[in-house]
Amino acid sequence: MPDSPYDTPERSALRSLVTDFTQREIVPSLAAWEQEGHLPRDLHLRAAGAGILGIGFREDVGGSGGNLVDVVIFTEALLEAGASGGVIAGLFSHGIALPHGRRGEVAVPAPMVAERDVQIDAEPGAGPALHGVGQPRAWG
Repeated sequence: MPDSPYDTPERSALRSLVTDFTQREIVPSLAAWEQEGHLPRDLHLRAAGAGILGIGFREDVGGSGGNLVDVVIFTEALLEAGASGGVIAGLFSHGIALPHGRRGEVAVPAPMVAERDVQIDAEPGAGPALHGVGQPRAWG
């Protein structure tokens, strides 16, 4: 039986990184954020600084790399450490809103979304929209 793709040293380090981040940066304030109904903008900046905002996005477009297994490990670690589905939906909504270029490739690097004053919002019945990014360019 082949080794599990979930049990590698790199993925154990990812799980530890996400667990530590969640316990330090999310859990202490989660109840207040849930009550207020929003996440603070600087949480996105802290997640980007920790290298977890871009998990699952290619490094050549500013992501942290990884694949679906890494995204699963990341999501499991967040939830196991005490985050909520609301945190995941709010903190990682850029995954559905980043503009794409040719062949479905990401056109705006993930750190750019965190570093700029970018708002991601959606109107009822419409898809998400990015504001403040400027003209996207096709990467690749």
